[in-house]
Amino acid sequence: TYLDQKRHPLTRVIVLLERISNYGIEIFKWINGELSPVLWRRRAKASALKLVEQFKIANDICQRSDINLVFVLQPNLFTLKGNFDYTNGLKRVSSSEIKVSIGAAYPVFESWISKNNHAVSAAHIFDDIGERVYLDWAHLNARGNEYLARFIFDQLLSHKLIG
Repeated sequence: TYLDQKRHPLTRVIVLLERISNYGIEIFKWINGELSPVLWRRRAKASALKLVEQFKIANDICQRSDINLVFVLQPNLFTLKGNFDYTNGLKRVSSSEIKVSIGAAYPVFESWISKNNHAVSAAHIFDDIGERVYLDWAHLNARGNEYLARFIFDQLLSHKLIG
């Protein structure tokens, strides 16, 4: 899905604008700043909607095969509610495309999750944890993986998928 969106004709225009704006030409910086987020949001929402359709297909296949399934929406740096010094530093070095895309895609996922008992959101499991858990915007350190594994294990227990 992401690759399909990357092939969109406007993506080439955005890439060109980004390259030109890096040379300090103010009008291109402004155009890029206005146009890029619009494309990123549109692309992220379209990708999220396609992915939700794939989730439905996967769930149907599993139900027909008598397989239990739980979808888990992963946390990332941009779903974190707290502002910690180290996360602010990581956010600064992360692409603005990622932040905008997460902001557009996650509401689609969370809306779908709220309507499905075979899906859960782990997007906010680190909100009240004062520890460093991220290596970058998406990847967790060992402690973060431990928290996420515990969350998933607890969800499997609560869904009675393990005993």
